Amino acid sequence: MQEVVGQAIKNLGKVILSDANIIDKKNLWTKGYSPSIKTPKGQPKKKSFNSKINRIKYHSNFKFDHIKKHILDIMSSPNCQREVVLAVNFVKKSHIDNLVIKAENKKLSSHESQLLWLMSSFVSSCVEVGVRPKVLCRP
Repeated sequence: MQEVVGQAIKNLGKVILSDANIIDKKNLWTKGYSPSIKTPKGQPKKKSFNSKINRIKYHSNFKFDHIKKHILDIMSSPNCQREVVLAVNFVKKSHIDNLVIKAENKKLSSHESQLLWLMSSFVSSCVEVGVRPKVLCRP
């Protein structure tokens, strides 16, 4: 859980893009999708390749400045709703509910309190940058 939450908090900085961030992404977004290929431990990495899958669907008269303008318009809109979803398939919602009840009764073990603390820090970090947090877990 610590790794998942840490990665999510680290990525919160990428939720709000500036003009410079978008310009930096131009090379990445205008070339074909390049999958990351994992190799077994100790084996050399396979050479990456660009597929023919476009990252942005566009017409023949495509101009990146047009995309950049739309992204900036959306980002500056008061109706823009940012959401970060944490997907944790190794935690059940019923387990979290039970932890909250145990916390109210002050009967948490140390690892249970750490789990709630991690989830709380994720929610707090999201709220701090104006993002709605969401946690997906098993029922």
